Amino acid sequence: MIPVKVPGQTGSGSSAAVAEGILYTTDLKRGPLAGHPVVINMSLVGPSPDALTEAAVKEAVEAGVDGPAAAGGEPSGVRHPHEPGRDRELG
Repeated sequence: MIPVKVPGQTGSGSSAAVAEGILYTTDLKRGPLAGHPVVINMSLVGPSPDALTEAAVKEAVEAGVDGPAAAGGEPSGVRHPHEPGRDRELG
C-alpha cells in the first residue's frame, strides 16, 4: 500500500492535483511496480467531467492500473456517482 495524499490540509483540492496523483501512481505501475497489481482507491466528489482527470484516468487504465474511480463521498445520500467514478473509461 502506497498512500498518495492529494487534497490539501482542508480536505479539498484541485482536479490538477487529483490528476497528478493518478499519473504518479500510473508511473509506478509502468516502472518499479510493473508486473504487480496496482489499484487506486479514492473518495472524491466532483460536479462535472474534467478533461485533465479524465485523461489521467484513461492513461491509468491503459497502463493496467485497476480501479481509478471514486463514487463520491457526499453525505447527502446522493445515489448516483460523481466524477471520476462515472467516467466512461471505467464503465
